[in-house]
Amino acid sequence: MKTSSKSIDLKKMRTSADAACRLMKALNHRDRLMLLCEISQGEKCVGELEEILDIHQPMLSQHLTGLRTAKLVKTRRDGKQIFYSLGISFSTKAANTISTQELIQDCKGEEGTFVTCEIYGQAVYDTYLVTRHPKSAPAFICVQQPAPTRKDIIQEYITWSDAHPKYATDPAADTILRFLAGRFPCGKSPK
Repeated sequence: MKTSSKSIDLKKMRTSADAACRLMKALNHRDRLMLLCEISQGEKCVGELEEILDIHQPMLSQHLTGLRTAKLVKTRRDGKQIFYSLGISFSTKAANTISTQELIQDCKGEEGTFVTCEIYGQAVYDTYLVTRHPKSAPAFICVQQPAPTRKDIIQEYITWSDAHPKYATDPAADTILRFLAGRFPCGKSPK
């Protein structure tokens, strides 16, 4: 068995990975992502969500319950109406789950799997897309089509991370967004 020269806190890594898995599980459905996109535009009642997204009971209630349990949305009651709004910030929740060096180990296939890196990176990017409000937070990542493959982007992220060791202990979600903003800046031609 190969041991890394750097000390790995395996218990902390497992705790972080568990938290990331819970977040990804909550986001791992098209209807839940659509609900979050709509709710991110402003508070909505159940009837509005049902009409706008064409998601009907009981599935709508199940998805909203899952999002509420994950603390991604919160509720407010006004008479018989229940209104949903964004709860704890996705990016805050994702950002605090795993460090850059822990994620890079997965990306390189050390002490984990490449798939974990791929899923986590996609969840961070999807979270950016879902929570960014165009009026209050202009886009800073603009991927031009045809986009590079996910595998190519992960390899570029690994190279970028190795070239920027000062970010090793920063939250992985933050460095993924920093890398993507540099790689796919808005208003400029991509690399």
